[in-house]
Amino acid sequence: DNIKLDAIELFVWFGEALDDKCRLQRIVPYLISLLRDPSGPVRAAVIVALVKVLKLVNTYPPSDIKIFPEYIFPALEPLASSKESVVLCSLAKHISDLAEVSENFVSASNELSQSILLSQHQKSGTSTDEMVGRKFITSIVSSLCDDSRDAALECDIRCSLLNNMGTLASSLGRELTTNFLIPLLRDFLRYGPTWEVRCRVFDSLPRICQYIGEDTTRHCVFPFLMQSLYDVEELVINGALRTISITSEFLNKNLLFNVVESICPLLLHPNASVRKNTTYVLALLSKTHDVLADTWTFIIPKISAFTQIPLG
Repeated sequence: DNIKLDAIELFVWFGEALDDKCRLQRIVPYLISLLRDPSGPVRAAVIVALVKVLKLVNTYPPSDIKIFPEYIFPALEPLASSKESVVLCSLAKHISDLAEVSENFVSASNELSQSILLSQHQKSGTSTDEMVGRKFITSIVSSLCDDSRDAALECDIRCSLLNNMGTLASSLGRELTTNFLIPLLRDFLRYGPTWEVRCRVFDSLPRICQYIGEDTTRHCVFPFLMQSLYDVEELVINGALRTISITSEFLNKNLLFNVVESICPLLLHPNASVRKNTTYVLALLSKTHDVLADTWTFIIPKISAFTQIPLG
């Protein structure tokens, strides 16, 4: 295994020195062939090497336009059902990078195709390849999130997957982010299986919310975000409060008042950090729309119900 791992590292070094043709037609095929190696550490190292080599590619020839949907993703997909944790965690950690490179590859190839006036049939094929690539990505992610595994392994996989969820969202597009990733994050918050996974979700949500926009955030994210305010784990509550503070710009007036009403009881939470973060979020929300009358008419009375001395 050590010899193979050294050889894989050499492929990456060669990739830094060679041109794009050698990277795509010589190095990538060798790495793909090693994905069938019986050793888990070797396959995990190949995933990392593939990402590094593919990120070095600067030119995207039309002859290699189908390299992801027809070659790379089909070779990677079986790894999502592997029994070895090192392989699963490596794939989960780097699937967002592979998705990003795939999108860049298809986009640049499409631009090149248009610049040399390829036929309309070939142009539409690019968009089909993009859809096929995204289908492979969602299939891989779904397999990685299989909840039949050991809880500790499931936690490691999901934490690795959540490391770069924002990049994965932008690679999949708004529709798949809304219909696939957001429900996935909601399930992570509900079922964990550990508090670490649920806390990691809040690290991913702000960037995803910026990408999908305020309407989708209000309708798809805030409902389960508000439920997290009543979690038994203080770190999860603080994560929800932090996410609300970052995404407060997306709140319309009616939703803002609902959020304030839901947050106010946390002023009496036994945990000091929760009380402190609640105070910060309420102060921030009271300035969101900068309407003094609304603040004194609705927000201040709601807060006063949970203070020893009425405010104002």
